Amino acid sequence: MSIESAKAFVERVKNDEDFRKELEGQASVEERIEFAKAQGFDFTRHEIQEVNDSLSDEALDAAAVVEQNAVRPLQTICRVIRLGIDESWIEALPARRARPARQDCACPPQQTVLQYELDYGEESPIGRQSLEISLSPESFRQELAPSRTFIMQHEAEALQAQGLGRRATYKDLLVFGPDGPIDNQLRFADECVRHKLADMVGDLALAGCDFAGRFRAYRSGHRQNAELVRAVLAEEAAETKLKRCA
Repeated sequence: MSIESAKAFVERVKNDEDFRKELEGQASVEERIEFAKAQGFDFTRHEIQEVNDSLSDEALDAAAVVEQNAVRPLQTICRVIRLGIDESWIEALPARRARPARQDCACPPQQTVLQYELDYGEESPIGRQSLEISLSPESFRQELAPSRTFIMQHEAEALQAQGLGRRATYKDLLVFGPDGPIDNQLRFADECVRHKLADMVGDLALAGCDFAGRFRAYRSGHRQNAELVRAVLAEEAAETKLKRCA
């Protein structure tokens, strides 16, 4: 098994349409790997993932931005909206140093700033982590996209006892034992909080618009993030503009 074989497989998928269609007919990742082996390739699931990750970076580097005729809504955060309790909360705020566009709304520049504070306690191998990031295609790709989902060992064992996640391995995600990730390595020292920020990006994207403002969260999850999105969209005071998609 080797990375070179995985690279050769990816090249054939890119250049051989019939081969690609036959591969797409396989129902699962395991079946696709078995199909590849039957064609003379020899690689593991993790080796093909490593190759795909590197190729994705190369494709992004080479991709061009094309302006579209469609427009995309831009929602401006004009006042503080906060949901949750002391133990878990999320809030939307106007951007810092905003210039008022009208008296009742300090409309900020067209920028989304995200901040998340993760707190598993001092005794946890995850501990406390905090990060703020100005969202852009570059910052998402470099700072957030590589971060993986994570779970505590006892939580993973409880899920598998219910018959869930039995095909997943310690290489597919970060499973934290008492001494840190089991059979895996962190890509960032604060990878867990980066993944929580990536979750926020996905939850905010469900709004169907971009946001100009700041979003701060403490131990929030998908449900609370989605509730904030609904609250922001329901705000009559929020100013909606349109910007061209790219």
